[in-house]
Parts: sequence; structure tokens; C-alpha cells
Amino acid sequence: MSKPVLTARQLRVLELVAEGYDNAGIARELHCSPHSVKNMIYDLMARLQVSNRVHATAYAIRHGLI
Repeated sequence: MSKPVLTARQLRVLELVAEGYDNAGIARELHCSPHSVKNMIYDLMARLQVSNRVHATAYAIRHGLI
């Protein structure tokens, strides 16, 4: 499986997820709404083909995304 192409913002969200931020914390960091963060995380999980935040973090580390 090839590495998915992610935008800089998606990579930042992935980094914040890996650091343990919740949706509200990510929203504060990115100056957007928690609803927007929720949508970004759902999109990230679909792109990475993972089922949760822990799997997304593991995938990102394993594939050198973060």
C-alpha cells in the first residue's frame, strides 16, 4: 500500500492526535471549530484506512508521516 498524500493541515492534526490532544484542544491549536476537527479526523482515518486515533498514530509513525 502506498503512503497517502496528506495536506500540511492534515499532518498537523495527525501530530496533535499523536500528542494526545482531544478534538477541543486541536480546535484551539488550529483556530477552528471542534466540528471541523471531527470531520478532519474522520477524513484522516478513512485516508489511512484505520479505525481509531491510536491506529492512526501508529500508522503515521510506522510510515514516517510524523
